[in-house]
Amino acid sequence: MKRQLNQKTTDDGYLSTKPGKNMSQEQLYASFLLDKEEGLEIALLAESVTEATQITSSIRRLPTTVSFLEGMMHLRDAAIPVINLKKRMGLADTSYDAEAKVAVVQGGNQRYGLLFDDIKEVFRAENSNIVPIREGMLGEDRLVTSLLHLEHGARTIDLLDLKYVFLAEDQEKEIRDQMPPVVQEEPTTYTKYIIFTCLGQHYGVPVELAQEMTFISKIDERYQEDFVDGVLALRGSSIPVIGAKFLLADCYEELHKATENYRVLVFKLQGCSFGLVVEHVKEILTVPDNRVLPMPMENERILGVYSDRNRDNIMLLNIEKVLGSHCETIKTKFRLNKYKDLAHDDVDESNKKEGIHHLITENGYLVFSIGKHFGMEIKDVQEILDNAEVMRTPGIHGAQKGVINLRGQVIPVISLRTFLEYPAQKFENDDRKHIICRGGGSIIALEVDSIVTIYKQEEFHMTPSLNPDWAKKKDVLDRLIEFLRDDGLREHVLILNIDNLVTNHFSFNGQKK
Repeated sequence: MKRQLNQKTTDDGYLSTKPGKNMSQEQLYASFLLDKEEGLEIALLAESVTEATQITSSIRRLPTTVSFLEGMMHLRDAAIPVINLKKRMGLADTSYDAEAKVAVVQGGNQRYGLLFDDIKEVFRAENSNIVPIREGMLGEDRLVTSLLHLEHGARTIDLLDLKYVFLAEDQEKEIRDQMPPVVQEEPTTYTKYIIFTCLGQHYGVPVELAQEMTFISKIDERYQEDFVDGVLALRGSSIPVIGAKFLLADCYEELHKATENYRVLVFKLQGCSFGLVVEHVKEILTVPDNRVLPMPMENERILGVYSDRNRDNIMLLNIEKVLGSHCETIKTKFRLNKYKDLAHDDVDESNKKEGIHHLITENGYLVFSIGKHFGMEIKDVQEILDNAEVMRTPGIHGAQKGVINLRGQVIPVISLRTFLEYPAQKFENDDRKHIICRGGGSIIALEVDSIVTIYKQEEFHMTPSLNPDWAKKKDVLDRLIEFLRDDGLREHVLILNIDNLVTNHFSFNGQKK
């Protein structure tokens, strides 16, 4: 059984991470560069970070406090203590420059700022990626009690345990006694924005619209077309990517000219997921709504302008209006409307489910595994389901495994492992995938071991010969492509003809399809 984690807020106000059974398998994290020179990366649960900002004012040192408490910083209508994490973690170089960032978090009954060299990424990771450090290897401070192993172990991030970062209660009281009095203001509302730059201008987009942030190096440029720069692959989904310069300034920049500071913000609007390439993510900023300046002329793309004495002017965007008609273009080109290729124009909108895996069609293949790599044309794929509940049906046999209820439609399930006569495989937690596809006038679910990748290949070859056991299935395995694996080796991958699979080998509703 996989180790799961259960977050909860303890009585003293800290966000705790403990074993449990009721947690989601996936959590959102924010990562920061603690030391640029050393490449030291630290991650926090994103929900524990109220904002990430630049140093908003000079940090005033406090006498008679612990060495790692850098001092007090004014943040809008409050003063917060700022902790130098480099000192707290005992690094040799404890300095920081004017470009340093402050992550604002809650510790006990007090808000604190944690100093970092830079903001790096906001990402999702499964709980299985968390590797606890053995008890016998932990020191007294216990600042890092677990590691995040990502990219199949190629990337490791320290997971900071906030409970051990902060001060004791008597030290907190001593700091509060030295704080300047807070001037009480009229109650106001706040909105949190992610701030980025484009052509020297600062822009802000509400944080709740941005699903995550990742690196520009992950974009696959083979899918460039018109205003789309390429595709970003995230956990089985293929997301089209657009340059902020194109949307905001109607100019195009080739991706290979981008620098390492560039980031991709992933948004989901109107059922349309897309990535926005920005020059640099500056901060996550909480803005008082009553300090947003209105535009002098009507412009539905702009929510207003925000500035204070420590920042440049920030133009706050209505990103849905900025995307505008491009949203429909993306849906058309990349099949973001999962009903586009189906003859169900009258399907009720309320039955459309969020969070499906969208795929690219032209010369594209979905490569999957059932002990060996196979593929199918993307145009045949509607969506991919994780851990779908398969209802076994009395009287069926062979490769037919049962049915699933797909939003009110009963779909037959076919095991490709059984159909191609591979031995049965036992799966932990039954983590098989079900590819919902259309062929021979029917919608079916194909059960596979795992999804490998989305692959672009212009050419295919007719299948010259087959294993004798598959001779009767040559109509289904009638061609192949050359697939370049991650290890650099080329592999011939057989492509399934979904129409022939359904029409020639299975019968649904009492009729041969």
